[in-house]
Amino acid sequence: MARTNKVGIDYFPFDVDFFNDEKIEFTSARFGIKGEIIAIRLLCKIYRSGYYTNWNEDECTLLAKRAGDGITPTLVSDIVKELAKRGFFEKSLFDRFNILTSKGIQKRYFEITSRYKQVDVFKEYLLINLEFRDNVNIITINVNNNPNNTHTCTQIEIESKLKLKTNNAALINADINGDFKDVISEWLEYKKSRRESYKNQKSINAFISKLKNLSGNSPEVARKIIDESMSNNWAGIFELKPQKATSFSGLNKRVNLFDENN
Repeated sequence: MARTNKVGIDYFPFDVDFFNDEKIEFTSARFGIKGEIIAIRLLCKIYRSGYYTNWNEDECTLLAKRAGDGITPTLVSDIVKELAKRGFFEKSLFDRFNILTSKGIQKRYFEITSRYKQVDVFKEYLLINLEFRDNVNIITINVNNNPNNTHTCTQIEIESKLKLKTNNAALINADINGDFKDVISEWLEYKKSRRESYKNQKSINAFISKLKNLSGNSPEVARKIIDESMSNNWAGIFELKPQKATSFSGLNKRVNLFDENN
């Protein structure tokens, strides 16, 4: 009996020579075990959603948060670029469509989904020949169905930039009392650089209240809080935590880092 139209898969074969692959060895040489962990997490992420995954700043931030243990969005981004450079991911598709995939990933995925009722694929993303597959529905990317369409993104980007300029200017000039004014202003500029904004004075007041609560009403602590968020490229602020050890100790800790649902 054929399976349903499920897109992702629940498992994938793991090559015993994975760590001996030169692509991984070069990445490990630069980033250590963190490079290997991120590579495996990315494979889990891709197969969970199908034969590729979209890659952007938000996905990078979420993956870094889930990996934990001192892994920042910047580090994850650098690892992904190294993996694409080494051919672990197809660089041409990474540069053109902002997706992560490869011939090997697609070959394994379509072998596993051979009994699926139907599998929809984008023609422009394909790296292998699927003409012999009866259950494959090949779709051509266009303006309407391409989530990464360049022209659409450009128009949205222009409109967002104009809107952010107006909104943030009003918020930065709002009446912010006490020694927190410089800290708040710097945070708003950071949000503006991310093409994000607070929509009204009520939302900015809520942010100020949260920052004061997290910092114990201390401008010095508030400064550390926003510095930590900005250095990690976070969209929000969080309570400062004790310095965590960067070493990996214990087998259980290693296993947890490989769990994408962590």
